[in-house]
This record gives sequence, structure tokens and C-alpha cells, in this order.
Amino acid sequence: MADMLQRGSNLPRVGDYNEVLVMDLIRRHPGISRIELAERTGLSGQTVLNICRRLIGKNLINQIGQIRSGAGGRRLAYQVVPDGRYAIGVDIDPARTVLIAVNLAGEVIDRMPLRMDDHSDIDQIVAGIDRATRDHLSRGRRGTLSGLGVALPRAATARCDPADRQQTRAGWNADELRDSLRSRLRIPVRIGPDAVAAATAELWAGTIDSQNFAFIYLGASVGAGVALGGEILRGETDNLGRLDHLGGDPNGPVCACGGRGCIGAVAEPSHLVVRARDLGLLNGTDPDDPVSTAAGIVELGRLAEYGDSAAAEVLDYAARTYGRAAATLAGLLDLDTIVFGGPNWPPLEPAFRRIVPQTIEALVGAGAPEVTMRSTTLGGEVGSIGAASLLLAETAGPFVAHLVLPA
Repeated sequence: MADMLQRGSNLPRVGDYNEVLVMDLIRRHPGISRIELAERTGLSGQTVLNICRRLIGKNLINQIGQIRSGAGGRRLAYQVVPDGRYAIGVDIDPARTVLIAVNLAGEVIDRMPLRMDDHSDIDQIVAGIDRATRDHLSRGRRGTLSGLGVALPRAATARCDPADRQQTRAGWNADELRDSLRSRLRIPVRIGPDAVAAATAELWAGTIDSQNFAFIYLGASVGAGVALGGEILRGETDNLGRLDHLGGDPNGPVCACGGRGCIGAVAEPSHLVVRARDLGLLNGTDPDDPVSTAAGIVELGRLAEYGDSAAAEVLDYAARTYGRAAATLAGLLDLDTIVFGGPNWPPLEPAFRRIVPQTIEALVGAGAPEVTMRSTTLGGEVGSIGAASLLLAETAGPFVAHLVLPA
């Protein structure tokens, strides 16, 4: 029988992984002691001490003195140097685009206005990011810049056969954008799907206490970022988390794939606008224009808040549909938490909070672990924070690497 293939670390040395592991524990537990680090990692006390000395030398952590132990002794304690590293992140969504800087503590330390006349023109996007980044750098922030992270709709990031590559409506893709930004800015650039970036942000800068969750991102399109065991999953072609053909409405119309009521055919923001127009609402909204669609979703939320039954019907339909999708993800992947967020999330939140939890409970089934539905604590900037986190996680996030030790 052939040996089972195992995926090893892409880091050059085991020591690098150990360093990242210790760094992440210190970041998430300020004031953690050397002895606690050794207990949590299984490393020897001397190894932990050597790692901490290296991290101090890199200005990533510092020693905050000694803390008393239960036995009356004193232990060395550490915390991150927040400005020891930082990264810039931008979520390119036509409805809301902001470029921000995030430090090692997950704090937003700067916001840069992003001026773009056309979100669909790659030259406009590159020029806008270039101007905002240079404006930020001209103000002389302290700390070492790790690079620029960019969150894009999944269709622009999937790694497929070039003949089948999914692209944005303008025809450009992630590789083209990354190469252009690297050429102009001369800094590292990382690009990822917006839902994956948002899930990374929850682990990096959010308050989530789950290690097994899905982040359902509601932007110009929708997708899910998935974390299992505290590690963000991406898939071989960066396509993990596509919701397009996940069933949301068993009584919905037949999708082009042959399924019925697929999310991508009935419940993406543009489809909700079409549904509203069929009910006599949002007649001036263009479902083919993401900016107009986002404004329409906001208007639906406003109308529902003031008692419009037709608007409430559309939002309740969306909540039931995504509730079914969330239940499918939770049941299939054994998740304990579903997080919602993204530019189009706020108007949908009241209906979702009312309907999604009961939908999940009904569909996951009796005896299954409880699944919690929650809203991101990072607000509308979660995509940009996540984009920056793609860089920062390489410094202090062990979930970005696998390690297989020889038997």
C-alpha cells in the first residue's frame, strides 16, 4: 500500500515555526510567562527563552518584568511591541473601499482616503492604492511595514487554468493587480478573497473565541471564509468557501447548474434588489451596479425599520436563505460559530438576528452541538483589516503553516 502523503511546513526550519507559535501566544495573551509558554507549546524552558530573546532582538516583543507565580516565585512575562510591525490593507469593494494600517496588536493605526473614479478599471485601482499608500508613508509612521494586503471578490482570486480563470467584470485578475502594485510600491503584496480576509481578521484582531467557524461575507458578491482548528482554510485553487451553488431556498427557481434555489441565483445582494423591485420597491435601483445595489440594500433596511411589510419580506427571505446555507456549513464542517459581516451586512442584521439562529437550530438537528450566530465586531472595515492581517499572520500566526515532524 502506498504511503499516505503528508503536507509539511513551507518554512525553512522547525525553529521558524516555533518562533511564530510563541509569538502568536504572546500576542493573544499579553503578560504570558515563559513557563506558561513552555507549557502551552511543549517546548523546553530554555528553547522558549532563546526564542523570546530572538523576538526581543527583532523588536516584536518586550519583557514587562516579572509576575508572581502561585508558589510565591516570580516569572518572566512578555507582551508584543504593537508597532514592531504593521501592515496596510484594502478591501476592494465597489460599495465601500478604505485603506487602513493595522499593527501587531490588531489595532487600526491609520486610515487613508482612497480616491478612485472607477472601481472596475485596474489602472484606477492601482493608482488610488498607490496614492493612499504613499500619503501614509510620507507621514513617517514608526515601525516596520510588512507590506500591503488586498482583499478582492473571490472571482478575481481563484487560481484556475488560465483559460478558465474567473475574472471581475472588468476582465482583470489578482495576478495582474498584484504585479502592478509590487512594481509601483516596491513592497510585499498579498492578495486573497474578501471572505478569507474577513475570517483572518476575526482570528487576528477580533474578539472571537471560536477556533471552528465560518465567516459569511456579504459584499458585492457573497462567500465564506472557514477556520478549522484555528487555521484558515483556502483550498487548492483558493476556491474554498464558494456559496454560489449552495442551496438556500428549496422552493426557489432552477439555477443554471441544475440545482434549485442556489444562493448565487436567489440571494446575492443584486438578486435581493430584483426581488424588491418585483414587489414594487427600489424602482430606481440598478441591480447590475454594485454601488446602486448597496444603496438599495440600505433603503430596504430603512423601509423595513419603518414598517414596510414588502421590504421586511425581502429581508426575511434573505435571512431564511442564508440561515439554510449557514446550517449546511455548520453541519458539514462541525462548526460552532457562524459570523456575518461585510459592506452589505448592517441593513440585513436585524432580520438575520431574528431568523438565522432558529433556522440553524431547526436544520442542524437535535443532539448536535450548539451553533452560535454572531456579527463581526470589526464593523465595515473587516475586509481591509483582514487584508492587512494576511501579512501580519505570517509574522505571528501559526495557522498559516503546517508542520509534520519525521517519525
